[in-house]
Amino acid sequence: MKRTGPLAKAVTALAVSALALTGCGGGDSAAADGDVELRFAWWGSDTRHQQTQKIIDAFEEENPGITVTGEYGDWSGYWDKLATQTASSDAPDVIQMEEKYIREYADNGALLDLSDVDVSEIDEGVVESGRTEEGLFGVATGVNIMALVANPALFEEAGVELPDDSTWTWQDYSDVAAQITENSDAYGASGPNEPAGFQIWLRQQGKEMTTPEGELGFEVADAAEYLELQKQLIEDGALPPASVLTEDQSPGPDQSLTGTNGAAMGMWWTNQLSALNAASGNDLLPLRWPGTRDPGSSSSPPGRRSTPAR
Repeated sequence: MKRTGPLAKAVTALAVSALALTGCGGGDSAAADGDVELRFAWWGSDTRHQQTQKIIDAFEEENPGITVTGEYGDWSGYWDKLATQTASSDAPDVIQMEEKYIREYADNGALLDLSDVDVSEIDEGVVESGRTEEGLFGVATGVNIMALVANPALFEEAGVELPDDSTWTWQDYSDVAAQITENSDAYGASGPNEPAGFQIWLRQQGKEMTTPEGELGFEVADAAEYLELQKQLIEDGALPPASVLTEDQSPGPDQSLTGTNGAAMGMWWTNQLSALNAASGNDLLPLRWPGTRDPGSSSSPPGRRSTPAR
């Protein structure tokens, strides 16, 4: 019986986590005696919660008179709660903000303009992730990339060698994952992490999700081809059936197929590796994405080995 568990949400092939300050909080953060109370909201796994609390403790020790109250949760409920708090003028004072939400909250006047903050030691390209035409509304706390994370212990259990990730194609990925599914109690891989998976695949075709002008950078046929690739992976036994993939969408790294040793490979952001290692009890290995052997040529999806370059 295959083990079950989820897939983290994602936005782009490069994710930037930022901290934003609310421009219209729901209460007076300064106590009558001059002390300051701040509410700080973030999402993440148990590992991130513990690490963030340690940072808060260290900050409070260095800054007597400032008390930080943490408000955290998992990804699935974080944004619904934040939207409700913001609508009722009760948003936290400091918010961990995913890049794709900054414009929405900034345009609604919910975030403080941070243009006076000294960001000279941060790469300008990273700084831009928190900027709109109206100002700077988030300061990046980290930059990471999407990787394919492999569990060497499950590969060994299935008698399958780790792939050469400098040369493998989508067909190689399918073959390796299907072998693991057949030869072990784990699935070969968990489902794609979207929309980052689609974005990376598009880039392998020389395309982007959006153009610099903000228009779609792909055609309907591109999306259909990518979905056909995922469908073929399921049919080949490389991915779990749709019912299992559906259940693997909401939980964080701790309860995911990867974190519970239910899948030998999974698509994750690199900053989630420590949480995945702790949950699985194994040292997981980041791999390059499957793609093409010849730069400039099209990927070789399962069942489409002769697909010409686009």
